[in-house]
Amino acid sequence: MDRIAKIHFGRNRRQELNTLIENAIRERVFPGLELLVARDDQVLLHEAWGNLEVGPEVPVLETGTLFDIASITKPMATALCLMILMEQGRVGLEDKVSSYFPEYDTPDKRGITLRHLLTHTAGLPDWVDLYSSGASQAEALQTLVNEPLSHPTGTVMLYSDLGYLMLGEIIRRISGGSLSEFFHQQVAHPLGLLHTGFNPLAGEWDRPIAPTQFCTFRRELLRGVVHDENAFVFGGEGGNAGLFSTAADLHRFARMILAGGALDGVRVLSSRSVEVMTAQPQPAAPGPAGAGLGHQGRRAGLCLLRRADEAGQHRPYGLHRHLPVDGAGNRVYRGGADQPGQHRPGEEPAGHDPLPAPPAQPAGLPGRRPVTPSPRRLITAPAPRARPLPAWGGGN
Repeated sequence: MDRIAKIHFGRNRRQELNTLIENAIRERVFPGLELLVARDDQVLLHEAWGNLEVGPEVPVLETGTLFDIASITKPMATALCLMILMEQGRVGLEDKVSSYFPEYDTPDKRGITLRHLLTHTAGLPDWVDLYSSGASQAEALQTLVNEPLSHPTGTVMLYSDLGYLMLGEIIRRISGGSLSEFFHQQVAHPLGLLHTGFNPLAGEWDRPIAPTQFCTFRRELLRGVVHDENAFVFGGEGGNAGLFSTAADLHRFARMILAGGALDGVRVLSSRSVEVMTAQPQPAAPGPAGAGLGHQGRRAGLCLLRRADEAGQHRPYGLHRHLPVDGAGNRVYRGGADQPGQHRPGEEPAGHDPLPAPPAQPAGLPGRRPVTPSPRRLITAPAPRARPLPAWGGGN
């Protein structure tokens, strides 16, 4: 990680940043923004600007707000949980998907492995509509597993929500519980991610929640409900999306990955498994920007970062977005009000970076013991003060 640029926030740079964000708020690019910039353990800047949502009398956006973190669910929850199951000896990256879904025991799908799903090389389409017909979760799953391939397996890297919906279901079947329960027991609780999880409205959360947008499918402004329609059909915890988090918790997760899978004396994942998750792509086939397990990226490293591509910016999912920043030039996520009905979760910029070659599966990975989740307290979130646009509020 020594290639990440050092960032200094002198008076002039801070003023430039304030002006940039205030102008964007004034022009209604987004109602508010929370930004956390850190290098390793050191937080260089953590501040919030603007309001929680659009409107004449609305709360100010404060640091610590919960956001729907959309596709960051893929590396932070789904890929990580599958690697934990691998370390427990309950699954292997070369396991055939057909061993979990008999529907995959066909000539064109029989060779698909969990690694193919993780690296977006199974040949599945990027996205299909599983929700607008009003199908139940079981019906949507059946449609998903019967979806034809768009490419022969292993020939193209096509960023696909479908593969991660499949992985979420596989984790449920192997663990014997929900994806949410396994993530909380094995990741969020031991790592101290106090404000990260699925379906925040169903739990006890002590933070304000930023809305994403008005959903034409559900006919309501979404707040604390996953924006991704397919993940919503899967109970709000599809393996492709559904996780909510704060900027501080995302930083804590990133520190754990940068430290090789451990933080503050707690090991979540072995260093060898972290290496597998963040392995440098090797030339093999055309496709979008290469990545480790879970997300697209410009190079080896955290899968939370995407590259700005010649094909254009990735459309933001909602009104607010955390900004994971890579000083070497990767994209930052920016917030913006989507037009209802325009977002499609599987849309990604095209490109022609190499396909990751399958590395050898780690041997001798240590086992893990389940962590009993601690009880949570019901805390009523205080109502922040309101202020009109385009004023901005500072943070800690």
